[in-house]
Amino acid sequence: MGESFRQALHRLELRLFQANQRLINQAVEGYTDEFRRYEQRYDQTVRRAESPASYSALLRAAGQARVVLFGDYHTFAPAQRAFVRLVRRQTRKRPITIGLEAFRGSDQPALDRFLRGRLSERSFLRQTSFEARWPFGPFSAFRPLFDLARERGFGIIGLDHPFDVRPSLADRDLYAAERLLDALEEHPERRVFVLIGEMHLAPPHLPSSLVRSAKRRKAPAPETLRVHFNSHTVYFSLAEKGLTDRHDVFRLPSGAYSLHSASPVVCQQSFLTWLDALEEGDLAEGTFEPEAARRVVRQALRTIGHALGLKVSGAERRVEVTGPEDLSFLEREKSGGRLTKSELEKLRKHVLSSESCYIPKARLIYLAKSNITHAAEEAAHYLRHHLSGEGMDDPKGLVDAFYVRILNEAVGFLGSKLVNTKRRAPHAKELEELRGSSPGATVRELDIEAARLALEHIELERGHGTPVLARIYSAPPAVFNAVTHMLGYMLGDRLYYGLVQHKLSTAEARALFIEPFEEEGGSILAYFELLGRTRTVRIPRRLPSAERSIISKPPLSPET
Repeated sequence: MGESFRQALHRLELRLFQANQRLINQAVEGYTDEFRRYEQRYDQTVRRAESPASYSALLRAAGQARVVLFGDYHTFAPAQRAFVRLVRRQTRKRPITIGLEAFRGSDQPALDRFLRGRLSERSFLRQTSFEARWPFGPFSAFRPLFDLARERGFGIIGLDHPFDVRPSLADRDLYAAERLLDALEEHPERRVFVLIGEMHLAPPHLPSSLVRSAKRRKAPAPETLRVHFNSHTVYFSLAEKGLTDRHDVFRLPSGAYSLHSASPVVCQQSFLTWLDALEEGDLAEGTFEPEAARRVVRQALRTIGHALGLKVSGAERRVEVTGPEDLSFLEREKSGGRLTKSELEKLRKHVLSSESCYIPKARLIYLAKSNITHAAEEAAHYLRHHLSGEGMDDPKGLVDAFYVRILNEAVGFLGSKLVNTKRRAPHAKELEELRGSSPGATVRELDIEAARLALEHIELERGHGTPVLARIYSAPPAVFNAVTHMLGYMLGDRLYYGLVQHKLSTAEARALFIEPFEEEGGSILAYFELLGRTRTVRIPRRLPSAERSIISKPPLSPET
């Protein structure tokens, strides 16, 4: 029996991970024999999952532990957000101390004053030398933790070694363990939640240091829960079996858990993009690095091409990639005459909305950020345009235009899902919740109306009549785009799971990138045929989803 699509994609993903890891290891300072041994111990002791688990089970386990160690991938903002979410979900009845590797133990006086409102944020960052010694990301990643700590009366302690001399990884683990035990002794009624580099969580590392330090104090070791985040070893041990497609949380031996929100390749790309910014000396929040953007688009094109058997070598050379750091393309397009005045105005508004897009007439990918998931989506749009020859923005009748746009959105989402297999799409339940929302700071009237119309269309797909069918097709441009975006993402998600669940062939998915759908009615037939082909697909339930640094090379890795 031949290799399944899931197995082939897993093999490709693993190759990408290994190639990226070689780049990271070559770039970082301190990839020494000691670090290699530390890395090997992690790889050997964090890999086997016992069973899938629920997020509620993880919450219960965290609620019972005295110390919770959460693995951080420093340059990947969702890691810090996931930690905030875990802490926020804890009961208010039991106070918490938050331990942060991002701050040194010697920063404690400044931490205490800042937490009590006796020090401004600017002075706090200056006194702790935050930007100089923590180049991985802006303080905004940690601000929600400080806000939560003030709201609930939590403490915050620094865990990293003061770096008077360059300490070994073992010394850093020992120092953090001593800081944690001191905090538990000072406040016996509190628990401690720790955000620290993922590799520190390996049983022989920080957990072992906690046990040894407690033994030296002749005290019982605190009950400790390890929560790994996007662990590459756990992910790749499960991916070939398709378990990472169906589950986000796994229980590991010794009661540990592993939480997965993205492919490890996506985490790596956040670090490689950060490296590009470091080389340019610009680590400001939201920085766009042109070379990083071009690299992630190239990698996305190759991944999609390999996964579906599409020829992309010529495509790589014929697309321009740009972003907010270089808006000269607007002037070029204006003087070149390829875009009309109306189209240029729409493009300017799109840029101002900080959203990525592909511009067919210019063969140009605009990336608001050097994010591989978004880059893959726009790369898929471009690849479909390149291979099919379809004028993606040619005039069409309202109905044909509606379904062509859905199919293009579906292709974009499918392409991004091939690169980041953990990407989530909204489905009927989320749309129903959105439809029932009230407009406010986080929900627009536009989104509510689009959700309502998308749900009406889903009723049509189920064979029920809808009195607003004409209004769906002739909706104002903003609503039209939002509805087709929602339905397209949902279809793209179904196409991915159709591939891995053997409901859809690779040839059928490949055809979506080649077929131009220019004949009248062709897009409608294709849409409903794909719905039928993926009717029995099971969609897994998923979790809800500066100044130049003085460091010339990154210290070690984003996981330490």
